[in-house]
Amino acid sequence: MAFFPREGYRFLLLHVILTASAYFLLLRFVPQLGRFVWLAAPSASGFVITMLDKLSAQVRVRRIPETALHAIALLGGSLGVFAGMQLMRHKTRKVSFQFTLTAVFLIQLAILYFLMK
Repeated sequence: MAFFPREGYRFLLLHVILTASAYFLLLRFVPQLGRFVWLAAPSASGFVITMLDKLSAQVRVRRIPETALHAIALLGGSLGVFAGMQLMRHKTRKVSFQFTLTAVFLIQLAILYFLMK
């Protein structure tokens, strides 16, 4: 069994495409964000992909693998995945998912703190 399922790769590709699109749209229409666009774009993408997973769960079609959601959070979308999880009440009962997402978010905050220092 592979660590990362094959179907998860297309969601990572979707994350990259959505992040790049959000990056250029935010720079174009909200230039005041400046250097924080690099944080907002992957978060927006993470939120959209979490919303897609919630809709997939409601319609009972193939879901986004948790490892793909974790990878998306690790690639900068942790704030968006967390916001999507809370706003759409998605995966709120899954303690292991919440723990991993919180750990990734805290590590990213620590890295951000040391980079800004």
